[in-house]
Amino acid sequence: MSERNERVDYRCRISMNKEPSSIALINYIKQGDGIAERDKVLPALFGYWLPFALKADGSYSEAELRQHARSAIYRLKLHILLPILFG
Repeated sequence: MSERNERVDYRCRISMNKEPSSIALINYIKQGDGIAERDKVLPALFGYWLPFALKADGSYSEAELRQHARSAIYRLKLHILLPILFG
């Protein structure tokens, strides 16, 4: 099996102060609204952190890094525009 098709297991446990905004965020991520927690968290990680992770990895060309940065910016802009476009 190729490396791209293999799965990696990653678990993250976070403890935070019980501030109203933190509670609202966690409740939203965990709510059973038909969208899996994974599908809420991973796009946020990719949209924000992927360009930094690829640069830190050191095995990507400047052109690849720029393309990933542009893709991340596009995803973030789309996320901002969705509520405006679809109410």
